[in-house]
Amino acid sequence: MRIVAYLSSRGSGNRGDQNSVQRLNDDYKLLSILLLFLIFSSSTSTSSSTVPTITSQHLQNKPFPPYSTTSLSKAATFKPPNMSQSHSGNLDLFLANNAEFVKDFKEPPHMVDIRKQAEATGKATIVLTCVDPRSVPEQFFGPKFDGGVLRNAGGRASADVVRSIAFLRSLAFVKTVAVVHHTDCGMTHLTDEEATKEALERTPAAKDEIENTNWGCYSADDYIETIKKDVLSLRANKVLEGVSITGWGLDTFTGEVTEVDV
Repeated sequence: MRIVAYLSSRGSGNRGDQNSVQRLNDDYKLLSILLLFLIFSSSTSTSSSTVPTITSQHLQNKPFPPYSTTSLSKAATFKPPNMSQSHSGNLDLFLANNAEFVKDFKEPPHMVDIRKQAEATGKATIVLTCVDPRSVPEQFFGPKFDGGVLRNAGGRASADVVRSIAFLRSLAFVKTVAVVHHTDCGMTHLTDEEATKEALERTPAAKDEIENTNWGCYSADDYIETIKKDVLSLRANKVLEGVSITGWGLDTFTGEVTEVDV
C-alpha cells in the first residue's frame, strides 16, 4: 500500500510535465522488478534472503519494457517450473541423464566462431538420416564427428530438408550433404496405405491433411533405390545448386557405412 501511495503521489503532478511522466515510468519499471523478485523469492525455500539494492544505474544498464497492466499481471502469476513432476515416455530417464551430463559439461564454441571456421575450411557437412536410435551419425561416423544432422522418419528428402539445407548454406556455408539410409528401417515395416489408415483411426478430424501426406514408406527390396531417389531429388532442386550430395547405406546390424553409386 505504501508503494501504491508513493507512486500516486509521484504521478499526481502536472500530467503534461515530461519529467513527471518519465519519473512515473521509471517507478513502474522499478515496481515490476521488485514484484518479480518478491514472487520468485516467496516460491523458493531458503533460510534467509537479502534484497538487493536497485538503483537508477540498473534501469540504465538493463532496460525494462514500459509498464503495462498486462505485463504486471503476467509477473503476478509467474511460478517456477515444478521439477519434481513426472513426465511421459522416457523423459524422466532423459532428465536424469542430463543431470549427469552437465556435471562434466564443457562450454562449446559460439555460433560466431563456428561460422568463421566453417567459412575458412569450406568443409561444413550435413548428414540426412533417419530418426531411428540405431542410426546416429555421432556413433557410426565416429566420436570425432563434426557435422550437422537432419533427421526425419526414413531420412527422406522432404520439403523441410530442402529448407534446412538452404538455410545452412547461408548460416554455415554448407557445401556437402550425405544422405544415409539404414537397413531394417521402420519405413519398410508399413506401407503408405497402412500409415494413412492408422492415422485416420487415431485422428479422423485431420482427414484432409492425412490423406494428402506423403509418408515415404518403401519396401526393403527398394532400400538402395530409395537412397538414389532421395539423392537425385535433392540434386534436382535448384535451391541446392552447387551442393555436393551423395548417398550412403548403413547396415544396422554391422554398423558399416557403404557409398551408393548415384
